[in-house]
Amino acid sequence: EPEWKEAPPPRTAGERAERRRALGVPLASLPRAHPAPRALLEERGRATVEQALEFWPRAYQDRTEVRRVAELRPGEEGIVLVTVGHARLQRMRSGKPMLKVGAADPTGPVELVFFNPPPWRARQFQQGDTLLAWGKVTEGFGRRRQMTQPEVEKVHAGDSSSFGRIVPVYPGPADYQHPALRKLMKRLVDEAAPLVPDDLPPEARARRGLLSRARALREAHFPPAGTDVALAAARATPAFRRLIYEELFFLQLALARRRRGVRATPGIAFDASPEALRRAIAPLPFALTGAQERALAE
Repeated sequence: EPEWKEAPPPRTAGERAERRRALGVPLASLPRAHPAPRALLEERGRATVEQALEFWPRAYQDRTEVRRVAELRPGEEGIVLVTVGHARLQRMRSGKPMLKVGAADPTGPVELVFFNPPPWRARQFQQGDTLLAWGKVTEGFGRRRQMTQPEVEKVHAGDSSSFGRIVPVYPGPADYQHPALRKLMKRLVDEAAPLVPDDLPPEARARRGLLSRARALREAHFPPAGTDVALAAARATPAFRRLIYEELFFLQLALARRRRGVRATPGIAFDASPEALRRAIAPLPFALTGAQERALAE
């Protein structure tokens, strides 16, 4: 995979504005953007490139530690890279369908079992497909390793968005929709995130030891190798620390500007002397109640 580099800071206000316009481009205008993942983002209010970059994952999976089938142990969870041999739709005793997918790697076979699968699931597997499968391992008939209701994803040559890295799992989509969404997000991270201007003052970034916004966006979606996936899911990584700090920084700045504005604006003085109050009350066609008298006194 080519080395990821962020662009140098914009040199002029015009260059900054141009980058802002590029980030505001609608996803619908992106060339070669698959309509299905684009629609998933738009349905969630992420209609522009910048809004899509702020669609945070809900979880992460470490796919740098892919296991061999022979290393799988019943009762443990694991990820394997296997090739499909066959897929057979059967009936359980209850009459409900069950799909069994026979797959293997050079160290041995594993059976992927899906109960009551939807119609698209049976069409998902073709002989020779390369799959990533992850789930809890059980022991089936003849002590064959099984994964029941695993998450699966087809892997294609040169696919760097779903394999050999820590990958994001986004809110909402079904597992079969994730590869396309992940691929689109990887494209945005590679092409658009490097251009994101940094609005935090450099001295604040340096004092706090914060990442640039561009790198924080990249690592929020595709964390570097060695990242603790539990910390990433809890948004406790340097990437999210930067993004959260920025949000609080500008919230505080807005509040400070509001306070300054209140102090700088002349107030309106009202005459609340006893004589002025008597003049205000005199025309009323009714007597004030005790509660109203006390409120007025306060």
